[in-house]
Amino acid sequence: MLQIIGSTYEIIGKIGSGGGGNIYLARHLRLGIKVVLKADKRKTSTRQELLCREVDVLKELHHPYIPGVYDYFTENGITYTAMDYIEGESLDKPLKRGERFSQPQVIAWAIQLLEALAYLHSPIHGEPPRGYIHSDIKPSNLMLTPKGNICLIDFNISLAVGEDNLIGCSPGYASPEHYGYDYSIHSGSGKSEMLEEDNEETEVMEKEETSEGDIPTEMLSSFSSHSASSVSEKRRASVDVRSDIYSVGATLYHLLSGVRPAKNAKEVVPLSDKEFSPAVVRIITKAMAPNPDLRYQTAREMQADFLALRKNDIRLLQWKKNRKKAAIVFPLLLAAGVFIAFTGYSRIQNVEKSKKYAQLSQDALEEGDIDAAVTYASEALPKPDGIFTPGYGEEGQKSLTAALGIYDLSDGFKPYKAVKMPEKVSYMEIAPDGSSAVMLSGKEFVILDTETGEILADFPAEVSELSEAKYLDNETLIYAGDGGIRAYDIKEKKELWAGNPATSVSVSADGSRVAAIYRDGTYATIYDASDGEEIYIVDFTGKHQSATVNSEFANAKDNFVELNADGSLLGVSFADGSIHIINLNNEAESLTVLDTGSGYTHFEGGFYGKHFAFSASDDSTSMFAVIDLDTKSQTGGFDSETPLSVQSDEKGIYIQMDNILSKVDPATGEQKAIATTEDKIQHFSINGSNILITTETKIQFFNEQGVMMAEYRKQKQEYLTAAASETVLAGGGDSENIRILKYEEHKDTAVFFYDPDYLHDFAKVCGKGEKILLFSDKGFRLYDRSGNLLCEEKLSDSKEVKVAYFVYVEGKAYLEVTYSDGTMEKYRAEDGQLEEEGEAEGIQQEFYTDEFHIEPLEQGGAVIYDARSDRKLRDIESEGCLTEAVQTGDYVVLQFSDQDNGTFGILLDTEGQILAELPGLCDVAGKKLLFDYSGGEIRESSIYSVEELIKMAESP
Repeated sequence: MLQIIGSTYEIIGKIGSGGGGNIYLARHLRLGIKVVLKADKRKTSTRQELLCREVDVLKELHHPYIPGVYDYFTENGITYTAMDYIEGESLDKPLKRGERFSQPQVIAWAIQLLEALAYLHSPIHGEPPRGYIHSDIKPSNLMLTPKGNICLIDFNISLAVGEDNLIGCSPGYASPEHYGYDYSIHSGSGKSEMLEEDNEETEVMEKEETSEGDIPTEMLSSFSSHSASSVSEKRRASVDVRSDIYSVGATLYHLLSGVRPAKNAKEVVPLSDKEFSPAVVRIITKAMAPNPDLRYQTAREMQADFLALRKNDIRLLQWKKNRKKAAIVFPLLLAAGVFIAFTGYSRIQNVEKSKKYAQLSQDALEEGDIDAAVTYASEALPKPDGIFTPGYGEEGQKSLTAALGIYDLSDGFKPYKAVKMPEKVSYMEIAPDGSSAVMLSGKEFVILDTETGEILADFPAEVSELSEAKYLDNETLIYAGDGGIRAYDIKEKKELWAGNPATSVSVSADGSRVAAIYRDGTYATIYDASDGEEIYIVDFTGKHQSATVNSEFANAKDNFVELNADGSLLGVSFADGSIHIINLNNEAESLTVLDTGSGYTHFEGGFYGKHFAFSASDDSTSMFAVIDLDTKSQTGGFDSETPLSVQSDEKGIYIQMDNILSKVDPATGEQKAIATTEDKIQHFSINGSNILITTETKIQFFNEQGVMMAEYRKQKQEYLTAAASETVLAGGGDSENIRILKYEEHKDTAVFFYDPDYLHDFAKVCGKGEKILLFSDKGFRLYDRSGNLLCEEKLSDSKEVKVAYFVYVEGKAYLEVTYSDGTMEKYRAEDGQLEEEGEAEGIQQEFYTDEFHIEPLEQGGAVIYDARSDRKLRDIESEGCLTEAVQTGDYVVLQFSDQDNGTFGILLDTEGQILAELPGLCDVAGKKLLFDYSGGEIRESSIYSVEELIKMAESP
C-alpha cells in the first residue's frame, strides 16, 4: 500500500538515517517531482511562524551546488523538510569501497564546494540580510552527480532558526570550535583533551546565534558534556564561517589520502608533500589550523588559492624552466618540427572545437532552444580552409541536420523556443489560442508572448504560491495581484478593474463571471467580469479551504473553486473534507456532494455541461464520482487505493489512474481508455484532438485514437505544462527555464495516400514509382498515389511469417515472404500476383554499394567495410535490424526495422560519415527519401548537401 506523507508526498523508499530520524526518497503527488524528505522526530521549541520565515530564506537559496528546499511541515509530531533530490552517490561511499580520487579531481570539487560556501556565507539571505553556515561538511554530505559535479547536501532547518541541540558535529571533520575549544591567539593556551571516537555519525551539539564584525551570519557553538570542565576557564568558542573552512580542509584531506583526519585538530598528521602537490598540502594544512585566526578567513580566499595553483605550482614552474632550456639547446630541432606540430595541433583543435559545438547544439536542441541549436551547429561546421581546417565533420553535419529538423516530416508538436524567466516558475496558464501565457515567476506574474518569446508585461502577485491567474479570453487576464484581484488587457496594456484580495481564481466558460477566494477565507466573491462589480458574497458559514502552514512553498492544488459555464453554479472543496455546489441564483437549490468529515484532503473537479465530476483523496484512498445536476443523482463513480487525477471542463471528463488516461461518459459513468504509457502519468492536458501527457522522464503526445505521435525527453525541472491550440509550454517547478513547442504540419510533402486504419509493418514503392505496397504479417495491400486500393492479398493463417523483404531481379521488384516452416512465397510487387512458391533459400546477409561492404549484426546495427580492401571502416550502432542499403548519388542510406520503433534510416556519405538520422524512413526512390508515419500518407524529402544546410541556417 502506498505511504503518503502530508497528503502530498508518496514515499518511494528509505535512503538514509541520522540522529534525528529517517531520510526518504519521495514523489510529490501533484507536481510529480522526486524529493528528499527528511523526517526529524526531535521536538522543537521555536514558534511555527519563525520556522516558516526562516524556511522561506532557505527556499530562496539558488545555487548550482546547493539543493533547493521545497516544503516544511509537521505531521504527527514529526517535522518534515522536502528538498531537491540529487542523483548520484555521496562521496563517503567510494571512500568506504577503498577508492581514491585524483588530485585534479579533488581540486575541481574543492573549487565547487568553496563556491557554494562563499554564496552561503554571504550576508545576502533573508530580511535583514545575513549569511549561513553549514556546520556539518563531510564526504557523506557531498553528492557526486552524474555529470561529475558535487552538491552540498544535508542543510538542517535548525541552522537558521536558533534551535537548541541541533548542530551537526562529525568527528574528524568538525572544527575545535564545534567542541567549545578556542585556540585563537587571545584565548590562552587552549589546552584540553579531546576524546577519540571512530563513530562517523554526526554528533548533536548546542547552537547559539552571534555575529562576526559587521557581517551578520548564523553562528553555531557547542560544548560536549565531557569537556565542559576543561574549557570553563577559557573564553567560550563560537562556530563561524572559519569552522566550515576547517571542515572543508578535513574533507579534502580524506578525499585525497583516503584516511579520515584525527578528531583532535592538534593530532592531525599533515599530508605528505611528496605524495601530493606541496601547494595543495599547504592549502589544506592552513584550512585545518587549530587556531581559527590562522585559517583562511573566508571561502573565497581559500578558493582563490586553489584557482591560482596552476600558475604557482612549483612543478609547473620547473617544467617551464626546463622547456626554456630545451628551446635554447635544440633551436634547430624545434624549428624543424614546429610547422608539422602546429599543423597537426591546429587540425586537432578544430576537430575538438567542432565536437564541442556539436554537443552544445545537441544540448540546446534537447532543451528546446532551436535558435541556439542551429547557431552552435553552424559553429561546428567551419568552412574547410587549407591544411589547418579539416573538411566538414560528421558531428557538425549531423547536429545541423537535427537542429534544422529537415528530415522530420511528421505532424506534431516540435521544439520551437526556449526562454528564461526572471525567477523560478511555480504556476502557469496559457491563453485559449496559445498566443500568450502567464506564469508566476518568483513573486510576480509574467505574461509571455509564445511566438516571440518576449515578456509582454509583469506585475506583483499576492505573496503566496497559492496565487492563480486565469484567461477570460485571449486578450484579458484575471489574476491574484498584490492587494487584490485584477483584470488586465494584454493588447491595450492596461488594468481594467481591481477587487478584493484573492489567491484562488475561477472564470466561467462564457466569460461573464469571476469567482475568487483569499487564502483560507470563509467566503467567495463573485464579480462581473466586464467591469469588476461585486455580484455576490458567498458566505461559507465558517467553512474554509485548506491552506499550508506556509503557502509560499508551492501550489499543491489541494483545493478547487470552479464556476460552471454560465457562472450560475460554484463548486468548492473545503478543509473539513466536504464539497458543495452552490447555486448563485437560488441558494436553496445548493447541493452537498461530499459530507463534512470525509477525511479527504486533496480535491479535483469541475463542470461539464449539466454534470459535475470530482475526485477526493487522502493518504491511502481515493474516490471518483459524476453528479447529474438536473436530477441531483450520481451517474458514475468508484473507490480506489490508487491516487486519481480528474479534469472536468467544457472539453469533457477525463480521469487518470497510474499509467492510464480515460474519458468518462457522464451519463453512464463508463470509462474508455484513450492513452496508455509505460510509466505513471504525472500530468495530462486535452487540447483538441491532441493529448499531452507527462511522465517522470517524458513528454508525450497522443492522437484521438490513443496512438503516440511524438515524445521528448523531459528536462529534470519540467514539472509544469500548459497546452492550447498549436502551442505547448513545459518547464518551471524548480527552474526559470520554459520550453515552447509549436504544432507543425507537413501535409504538402505527401506523395502517396492509403487507409490510415490499415496496420502494417513497412511500406515500399513499386510499379515504376507509381504504387505503394503496405505489408503486415496478415497480408499486404497495393495503393496508387491517390490512395485507391488496387489489390489486397491475405497470407495464410496457418503459417507464421518469419521475415518479408523486397528482392530485385532484372529490374523487377518482388515481395518475398519466408515462413517459419522453411517455405516461401514470392509476389510481383507491381500487381500483387503470386509469382513463385516453394522452399526458402538463404536470406541475404550482406549488402554492397560502390564504396562499402555492409554486414548486418544479429543483435542490431551493422559493420561497414571498405568494398575494395575489406578493411573495417566503422560500426553502426542501432537496435534495429538492417533491412536494406541503397546508394543514391554521393550518399548511402541504411534502412532499419525495429519492433518498437518501426522503420527508420541512417544517411551516410561515401566516406562513411553519419550525416543524419531518419525516423520513419520507409524507402528510397531515386534521390528522394520516403517517410511513413502510419497516418495515411507517404511523405517525400530531397537529400540536402551540407552547403544547402548551411544556407538554410543562415537564412532568417
